[in-house]
Amino acid sequence: WTSLEKLALVSAIVKKGDNNWSTVSRLVRPYISPSKNIELFSAKNCALKYDHLLEQLEKNKRKKEAALNDNLSAAEQVLKLVTAERIAELKSKVQKLHANCTQLHVELNEVNSGKYNSHIEVAWDEVQKRKHSLEFHSLSTLVANILA
Repeated sequence: WTSLEKLALVSAIVKKGDNNWSTVSRLVRPYISPSKNIELFSAKNCALKYDHLLEQLEKNKRKKEAALNDNLSAAEQVLKLVTAERIAELKSKVQKLHANCTQLHVELNEVNSGKYNSHIEVAWDEVQKRKHSLEFHSLSTLVANILA
């Protein structure tokens, strides 16, 4: 499951409770990647995934990896963990996008400065040579077919 799908699952459980799996499953479905089989998010699979998330919560409590608030319900504690996971994932995506944008700005400045002008001229000359070669080959084939 993606972090978004887990977040949708736990949010639905906080909202509807952990006894209404068909409703929870229905609430998760809008957040499923289109490439995934919808049956992976059936009521039964939602319950199994939530059980797995509860197990992770217990492991985190034992390892004291996360500062969990015992005043929160188990679902709210899992929601807190899954939300933190989603936030970390989104921050990472933003950093990657920022790096890509920075690289694109560098490349745009290089293009605008004329750095690639000679490369473009060489590439254009190569395209013209290939075009003339293909035209000659086509003409040769046509003449050969006519004479045959």
